[in-house]
Amino acid sequence: MHFKTAAIATLLSVAAALPAPADQTSCVDNAVTVLDNLSSGAKALQGQVEDFTPSALFSTFPRIINGFNDELGGLASLDLNCGGELSADDQKKVCAATENLIVANEDLVKSLGAKQAIIGQTPFGGPLSAVVRSLEATLDPVVFSAINAAPVCAGDLEKLETALAKDVEAVVGQLQL
Repeated sequence: MHFKTAAIATLLSVAAALPAPADQTSCVDNAVTVLDNLSSGAKALQGQVEDFTPSALFSTFPRIINGFNDELGGLASLDLNCGGELSADDQKKVCAATENLIVANEDLVKSLGAKQAIIGQTPFGGPLSAVVRSLEATLDPVVFSAINAAPVCAGDLEKLETALAKDVEAVVGQLQL
C-alpha cells in the first residue's frame, strides 16, 4: 500500500511541474492579443479625441463614438477564463496586458476631460458621458476576470481600476455641466 501511495505522489509532483497545456497557453496568448488590440484601439481613439476641434465637430464626433462602440464590443466579448490555474509566466502576461488596457483607457478618459470645454459647447456632452460610463461598466468585469485569472497582480489592477473610476466620475461630471 505504501508503494502505491509513493508512486502516486511522485506522479502528481511530476505532473504539477509539467508546462501548461497547449490549449491553456493558446487561450492566454489569444486573450493577451485581444487585450493588446483593445489597448491599441484606445490609444488610437485617444488621438482622435486630442485632435477634436469645433470646426471638425460633425466629422470627428461620429468617429469617436464609433471608436468607443468598437472598444465596448471588444471588451464585452473578451474571455479570460482559460480553464485551470495559469502558470506564473501566463499570469504575468495577463497582468501586463490588462494593466496596459486600463492605463490606455484612463489616458483616453483624461483626454476627454481635457476637451470638455469644447465638448461642453455641443449637444454631445450627455451622450458622450453615457458612453464613458458604459466603458467603465464594461471594463470592470474584464478587470475582475483578469484578477481571477492572474491573482498575482490583483492589488495593482485594483489600484488602476480605482484610479480609472475616479477619472470617469470627474469627466462625466464635467461633460454633463
